[in-house]
Amino acid sequence: MVYESCYWKDDLRSYATELRDFSTCTTLEDEYRDYRLEKALLLSVFTVRLLLDANKLSDGIGSLNLKVDLYPAKKEAQKDISPLNKRFIDERYFDLTKSTSSSISLRQLTNQLIHSEVVVMFSYDESDCVLGFFVVSDKDYEKHLCYCGLKEWISVVDAVAADDVVSARIWKDPKTGKWKTVKLAAADLKDTDSIPSHFDYGALGSETLEAIREGEAFLTTGEPSRLDNAVDSINASLENSEA
Repeated sequence: MVYESCYWKDDLRSYATELRDFSTCTTLEDEYRDYRLEKALLLSVFTVRLLLDANKLSDGIGSLNLKVDLYPAKKEAQKDISPLNKRFIDERYFDLTKSTSSSISLRQLTNQLIHSEVVVMFSYDESDCVLGFFVVSDKDYEKHLCYCGLKEWISVVDAVAADDVVSARIWKDPKTGKWKTVKLAAADLKDTDSIPSHFDYGALGSETLEAIREGEAFLTTGEPSRLDNAVDSINASLENSEA
């Protein structure tokens, strides 16, 4: 689906810059303001989701959670809502006076926007700076409305754009027969002794985990002999576990 992710991440940086302009009011207002804001948000969401699905992000970034506020749905009022009115956020259908602080995964938030049941609505401060956006998917419409701060989303977009998978390993769990993948960023390799914690102890033995640690350590030490020995040990261990 995506072979080279660096160009997509370059696009993400431009989306983050544009969204940041809206959040700090450095962008001049014009009749296309709402369109440009909506476009930058949605394109950033689609790109992040594409990179997630294409396995182009490290496990650490893929497991990020975002802080959001949830507003309860008024289920009784929603029973008679028309399809046209349903497209717009209205206090008749959501209690906008009550909110609960929560967190959702990066994938869950992209789901909310990609499968949005309503037209995305933005909130502004007195200076007309964009504060955040309201959205809800078709799956969650009868449960709650989701609000995410724009700065919260921008920080995630920045993190995704800066993410770089420097090591990936895939193996088949001999017990379940399912393939498992671990993708590590450079930051994950700083403490080589903690590297095995990223892997499944139940599926891999201690010798294999130590071999993996040695292999990943090469990426930070640059010692070819350590890499050769580690690769041989990993391959032997994985072959034995599959057998």
